Amino acid sequence: MLTMEQSTKFSFKGEKIFVGIDTHKKDWKVGVYHTDIALKTFTQKAKPDILVNYLNRNYPGAEFYCAYEAGFCGFWIQKQLAQQGINCLVVNPADVPTSHKDKEFKTDPRDCLKIARALRSNLLEPIYIPTDEGIESRHLVRLLHDISKSYTRHKNKVKAKLNFYGIEYPQEFSSDNNHWSKDFYNWLRTIKLKSEQGNWTLQFYIEECLKVKELKKQATRKVRESAKKSRIKCLLIY
Repeated sequence: MLTMEQSTKFSFKGEKIFVGIDTHKKDWKVGVYHTDIALKTFTQKAKPDILVNYLNRNYPGAEFYCAYEAGFCGFWIQKQLAQQGINCLVVNPADVPTSHKDKEFKTDPRDCLKIARALRSNLLEPIYIPTDEGIESRHLVRLLHDISKSYTRHKNKVKAKLNFYGIEYPQEFSSDNNHWSKDFYNWLRTIKLKSEQGNWTLQFYIEECLKVKELKKQATRKVRESAKKSRIKCLLIY
């Protein structure tokens, strides 16, 4: 058995340590492999610094290789570990080899060791990690898609009200191309139902629709501006 003095001088220089991380919002389950031996699983707070300090303290001099599955946490973990000299892959969850036993007895400790074991066996292919600019451009485009879907939902609410009360479009708005124009909204505002409550509800839906239309306009304008400036225009085409 190593004494305290001896253990502090113990070195893993030239050795490779493989680390699988099962990420969660508040904490991570971490599995550590060395050659064919599963050394340890432990839980830590979701902070890369804590993991780096743990690895350097317990396996000084080793080369560290980490991996975690792509998901809600994005790529910031990989970027921070890379900044501290830790090799880290982000992998597609579907690409991690999973045995029948892993599926049947799925737990966080098994998951993190499964990732570490596959990393040690060179069975993992990393996914592409975009630049920060690329990630933010994607989010802008996704925002536009989300707003477009929201605008469609709001229009459908208005149409549902009109159908419920049997209100038909005037002849000039019979074509789909004329729906939701400025004149069409002006016509919607002239509709009168039987009660004050009914009128208020319908007009609320109409004004809500107009607000989302304006937000969509702003997002579309921003995407087009970004597409002119960005080097990754393929992400910004809409």
